Amino acid sequence: MLQSALRVSCTSPKVMHWITQLLIWLSEDNYANTLGDDLSVFSDAIEEIAKNAVREQFFDVCEDGVYAMGVSTPHIVFNYLDYLLWMSEPKKYDDFTFEFRNSVEHWYPQNPSEGTFESWTDGVDQFGNLCIIQRNVNSKFSNMSPEAKKSTFKEMISKGSIKLRIMSELTEKGDGKAASLYWKDTLYKEHEADMIDMLCRACHPEEE
Repeated sequence: MLQSALRVSCTSPKVMHWITQLLIWLSEDNYANTLGDDLSVFSDAIEEIAKNAVREQFFDVCEDGVYAMGVSTPHIVFNYLDYLLWMSEPKKYDDFTFEFRNSVEHWYPQNPSEGTFESWTDGVDQFGNLCIIQRNVNSKFSNMSPEAKKSTFKEMISKGSIKLRIMSELTEKGDGKAASLYWKDTLYKEHEADMIDMLCRACHPEEE
């Protein structure tokens, strides 16, 4: 699963450095003695490659704990997070597979359909409001409200990224507000805190 996560994150042969790193590790003189019959050592080596990518491309770039890279957020961040979510509840997500989901989208849209609901500028690019989907999904997805996406794209969401599934599940009315506004004002922050915490515990365990 982790190799699949890396494969779909690096779509061009020119950027598939993880394979080179893994081959170097496999070719080290002490490889045979290190691995033996314990394949978990091999898995740990692959995971360290993924963790390093998330640290270097996400945590080291986002300053002052502000995770607002918008559509520039590296795909490996979403895919490694999906891997962690899958590992945490494998039975719940036993139907999940990694696919080439190559489009980073806003759950609450950056440019809402005119006259439908209010625009949002101060937090729209936050990691908690972002998801990754297939590029060929209907372009209308971009400008629809969260609740409209939830009802219109049920099948796509049910087969999609685990983070996207969680965002859809969370999108409900609250505090007397419509689901979209409640997401924008409150829920995206809670979702982001949970997702960043999971990534931090995996990538920076020494800081716990």
